[in-house]
Amino acid sequence: MIIFKPEWVSHSDNTKRPCIYSVDVHPDGSQLATGGLDGTIKVWNTAPIYYEAAEQDPNCPKLICTLSLHKGAVSCVRYSNKEGHYLASCSDQDNLIIVWTRGSESHKEESQEHAWLPSHHLIGHKADVQGLAWSKDNGCLASCDSDGTIIIWDGKTFEQVKKIDKHEGSVKSIIWDPAGKYLASQSDDKTVKIWRVSDWGLEASIKNPFIHSPGTAFFKRLRQDTFDMIINIQANVFNSWSPDGGHVAAADGINTHKHVAAIVARDDWNTDVSLVGHKHPVEVTSFNPRLFYMYDDAKKQRSISSICALGSQDRSVSIWVTKFSKPICVAADIFDNNVYDIAWAPDGKSLFACSQDGTVACLQLQEELDDAVPEEIVVSLYENLKYGYGKNTIKRTPMQEKSGIEGVQQGDISVNEKEQEKISAVKNGEKPAQPIPSSLVSNGVKEKNTSNNIEVTSNKRKGIEESELESKSSRAKPNWIDSPVVPPIVQKSQIKMALPKIRPTISIKSKEDDLILECQNTLADQNSVQSKVSATRQGTTVWTDYLSSASLVLASNKFFAAIGCEDGSIHTYSPAGKRLLPAIVLESPGVLLQSYHSWLVCITATGLLYSWDVLNLKSAIEGISIAPILQVAQLEAGKMHEGPRIKAIRIQKDGMPILVTSSHQAFVYHVRMKVWLRISDAWYILSEFWGISGRHSSEDHPLAWLSSHVVATTSHQTLLDMSATTKVLTISHIETQLAVAALLNSPAEYKDWMIYYAKRLSEENAKQKAEELCKWLTGPPYTPSSDLVKWEPTIMGEISKKDLLNEILPLLAKNRQLQRTVIEFTNKSAITL
Repeated sequence: MIIFKPEWVSHSDNTKRPCIYSVDVHPDGSQLATGGLDGTIKVWNTAPIYYEAAEQDPNCPKLICTLSLHKGAVSCVRYSNKEGHYLASCSDQDNLIIVWTRGSESHKEESQEHAWLPSHHLIGHKADVQGLAWSKDNGCLASCDSDGTIIIWDGKTFEQVKKIDKHEGSVKSIIWDPAGKYLASQSDDKTVKIWRVSDWGLEASIKNPFIHSPGTAFFKRLRQDTFDMIINIQANVFNSWSPDGGHVAAADGINTHKHVAAIVARDDWNTDVSLVGHKHPVEVTSFNPRLFYMYDDAKKQRSISSICALGSQDRSVSIWVTKFSKPICVAADIFDNNVYDIAWAPDGKSLFACSQDGTVACLQLQEELDDAVPEEIVVSLYENLKYGYGKNTIKRTPMQEKSGIEGVQQGDISVNEKEQEKISAVKNGEKPAQPIPSSLVSNGVKEKNTSNNIEVTSNKRKGIEESELESKSSRAKPNWIDSPVVPPIVQKSQIKMALPKIRPTISIKSKEDDLILECQNTLADQNSVQSKVSATRQGTTVWTDYLSSASLVLASNKFFAAIGCEDGSIHTYSPAGKRLLPAIVLESPGVLLQSYHSWLVCITATGLLYSWDVLNLKSAIEGISIAPILQVAQLEAGKMHEGPRIKAIRIQKDGMPILVTSSHQAFVYHVRMKVWLRISDAWYILSEFWGISGRHSSEDHPLAWLSSHVVATTSHQTLLDMSATTKVLTISHIETQLAVAALLNSPAEYKDWMIYYAKRLSEENAKQKAEELCKWLTGPPYTPSSDLVKWEPTIMGEISKKDLLNEILPLLAKNRQLQRTVIEFTNKSAITL
């Protein structure tokens, strides 16, 4: 096996190397697509990867094109099958799937040929889209998201065919049965579910291999989301179905306390077989698209076998052959961080893998896999096998019955140093002059397992001892758990907010100064460090600290950084790493942190909201329950609904947070009245002024921000039914906007809505409201001050009521029936119209 890591295959911008989350090879083998943290998809020419002459040829382009329409990190890229006419991509921020088609011309900024152009935008997911899969005949495209939803799209029209929402957690992977009868999905609810294509019913739910799964087969990434901050999100694992349809290889399994890839047999969906050997969770599995003849020394005969590759958090890739109990080779430590995705070339002799460290490796197995089964023999094998396509399938093509996994034992599979495949690892952009001769390569495949050692090593380094591990904190063994301990107070609380899972690494990047705050969580003895905190800028470490509890949530800006821990503590730091305060102690762990200037907003697991000025040591909100805003959602009776959740937060200059929920409503807490106020409601979608804002969504215009974040739709039937009350709702909506602008201290937006209000009163001939408005703006003697209320000459201390009256009187005068009112108040204001 030869390993080549081309340095030029990167999403780097010359200052940093962003993570690469997904990789896929075009069906003709000529292109490699990568999706990364920078929100772009890069399409590479594979010829310079395979051939040194092509790499050195200045006329042979390496990068074909860069696609950059996604707003967040690209979590998955997948070419369609056969001709590869389409390239599908998805992102973690815009909840969007883009289907690209191969164009005849490149983008204007690119000079290379074969550019990809966007042909369809698939909108339907309400959360981060994490996985994509094309059916074998391209008749359908499946997608899954972090809300537990699976959507099936028509492969030609790209209309939504079916939505499946039976998982109880984030769906991380989705794959099609090559025979077209089933769809498999893996979720955070620790199940793999098999769905029938015929009626989309549940065929089987597999739990056993994942009951004790640590749930850490996720990569962490920085993203810009609706909170105007960068937070960590859970991402996908990638599973695979064998090319004969006989087995599913599922990642992130546990068997007798060992990390495995669970093999699910199609016959009865049992999981008696596991691929054991990786030290840490398996992130991705991928079956080779071709079948191969493999020689069994024990039986002295060759047989048709399938090949499966695994990628793990231990930074290694292993290659397995069915009927053998050990991998034929292991590429250990080829990356500096987790393996995120792997993809086979169509000839089955090359494998591409990408990593969190932002690099891509090409594993060439020309000698190991040199005897592919001819296509005509494969077709003849398929003719009489029971997995053939029937009436309930997507495409009519017979498939193979067996994949030969039965040779793999359930016990510990080891790869010892003496048995290890000799690897030619090339990391610095230079290819070896020729492959290593077979005489120098030992197979490592034995008839049966002779050792219980699960060490995975290569020729370049031996197994790491515990003493070495302790001396290298950056390579510490990641023993993670899937969720923090839930305190008793949370269990008894009226509101139980979902606790963030304990991730191996969580990060956040400050928009203002490019400071990256990262926490590495470990789970060890009670007296050992549970979280290492480091702040870096442009790759240089600025400061480091250690915390005694696992980190769950982060917030950071140019003024301070904050970390919320599992034990309910909040730790605050200056930009240089100085502790601003002793640990803030809360009744339960924080589930959300957000910062703005000197303000820090925290929502805890019991649903209490806090807002602190951590620089000036004062509070705006002290443990107010958000239960009212999560319980007022109007839900349709007789149907199942998920509970409302906090969708976005905006912090005002005075530290007051605005909370937007998934029920299309926004709320703010009134400190003096000690009550929550609903300041935006999707009910007003019927208003003619819904969504209208003449201001940019900036920190000075909270109503414009609300307009962009409280998004809702309604049916035409609803509009027809409510047409009689639209005029009334429009005026009510404007009046609410005026009150909200005053409440949020937004003078510019207040004036905008007052102009809308005057125009509307004139159009609707609302005489009583027009007179009331003019009296309020004129003041005494129309609105004399009293003990109950004192008339003020200004609004918010900035807008003169007299000047505002002068502006609206000409608007009211456009209605002749309001002329008397206008003349009366014009005389009072000494204005000549």
